[in-house]
Amino acid sequence: MDVTEPTASNTGPRSGTTATRNGDVTLTTAQVFERNQVNGRIIIPQSASGQIIIRDNVIDASGGTYTSQKSVIEIHPNTGAEVIIEHNEIRGKFGMIGIGNRRFTATRNHIHHVEDAFRLSNVNGTGASLNVEVAGNLLENLIMRSPDPYNSRTDNKTHSDVIQIEGGDGAYIHGNALHAYSTTDGTSNVGWVQNASPWLPVATGTAGASAHPQALSGIMLTPVSGLAPITNLRANHNWIYGGEVGINGGSGSNSTTTGELIGNRFDRTQWRATHTIDLDATATGLLAPPVGNADANVYADTGESVTVRRNQ
Repeated sequence: MDVTEPTASNTGPRSGTTATRNGDVTLTTAQVFERNQVNGRIIIPQSASGQIIIRDNVIDASGGTYTSQKSVIEIHPNTGAEVIIEHNEIRGKFGMIGIGNRRFTATRNHIHHVEDAFRLSNVNGTGASLNVEVAGNLLENLIMRSPDPYNSRTDNKTHSDVIQIEGGDGAYIHGNALHAYSTTDGTSNVGWVQNASPWLPVATGTAGASAHPQALSGIMLTPVSGLAPITNLRANHNWIYGGEVGINGGSGSNSTTTGELIGNRFDRTQWRATHTIDLDATATGLLAPPVGNADANVYADTGESVTVRRNQ
């Protein structure tokens, strides 16, 4: 973990499925739920207890019909269960989240065809703690749609992020491959975007626009009013590709965010050019090591340290 990059060959199920479950599955008691083909979602309710291990499954919610935003694996913020999610393939559809929102460990999963692979917050939760570790996962092929099916946006498109953190304490995100690109199989419909704010989707070839293969961010820090602030975040030693912005914490609402961003490796395909790491100018509690630090965030091709942009 943190040394070998996650790929399709070292994430996802390690063996074939042995049973098929059609429809949503609710898990409430201590168990190992493994080697199932689930054509639906997995739900961990507040009443769940004990250690629930979800591993080596294919969980495909792409055929479901939903009228509000749902997670493929939905964990109640106040569940009493210890949830371990490992070596699964997880697929959703437009407007869906891969795994949310807190109280879980997720390792070596392959998550694709969702809006956000992970969305972390303590929304409706008791206490600020997230109790989340996200490690060694392959996260790719996010779905970009115009318009957003569930939210009214000034830029008229989904804000698809590989990992979005809305609030809470103590998330540990490490050793993941975060591909902040949109799907190319027809599930995304945002092809070109204007080159100036609000970056509206436009027809292919429109003057003053560019091709837009990106999702919004690899890691998005968006503290939500009424939730606990983002504190003690550790997002370290990840591989981050693409995005309009690689790590995006550039708004004034991030002034209370604390934690560290160290040892992350980036490509150079961020759509907004040099916007690899954007942090609010006052987010002094969020450490991104400067040039010359052994744990600096770097460009993978040369090892050159990434310069953090402040208040962009």
